Amino acid sequence: MEVSFDAAIRFGVTRILAEPSPGDWPDPVAGTVEHLISGNSIAAQCVVAAWRGALLAVANGSSPKAARSGLVWVLATPA
Repeated sequence: MEVSFDAAIRFGVTRILAEPSPGDWPDPVAGTVEHLISGNSIAAQCVVAAWRGALLAVANGSSPKAARSGLVWVLATPA
């Protein structure tokens, strides 16, 4: 998630990737994350929400460093 966050900033696509998946089909980002974390769809949705939130923060003017720090904290904090 950190690498994709950094790539979104580098390519200038933070706002578009922060948006939820359009349409009535499954979210491809959440589906990919769910596959990577052993099929736990609730956990995948939480991780993707944190990732999109960090991207949206950058799109709205927050520093990438601060947003990345927040994302890392969320991803590293045990349940």
